[in-house]
Amino acid sequence: MLQFDHGVIGSVGVVVGSLITKILANRQRNIDLKHFEANQIRKELRIDLSNLQEKMERISLDLDQWREKYYRLADENVQMRSRCLRLELELEDLRGRLLNPSNQEVSPLQVNSDIQPQSHHAI
Repeated sequence: MLQFDHGVIGSVGVVVGSLITKILANRQRNIDLKHFEANQIRKELRIDLSNLQEKMERISLDLDQWREKYYRLADENVQMRSRCLRLELELEDLRGRLLNPSNQEVSPLQVNSDIQPQSHHAI
């Protein structure tokens, strides 16, 4: 049988133990590095998400302002169209009065007295 010196066996044990410790420490360092990188990425993503949420809020406020302007202008447009239609009807009525069936001439003063002044305020 082979006999080994206790000193050699102890030295080999120290070397093997040291290698195993270094391998485990290296592996733990890699795991820690991956966790650190993952935490950094999560932190950056949180910041990006926060910035995007702020941008969305600003865009939403802008959209609300533009929507309000659009509906205000749409209402003004409807009012202006209604006013134009009313004025066209008044014009047709005045034409009808000028060319009445009894062939009587209507004086311009009479036509002007029939027209009521319109206020020119902003709608």
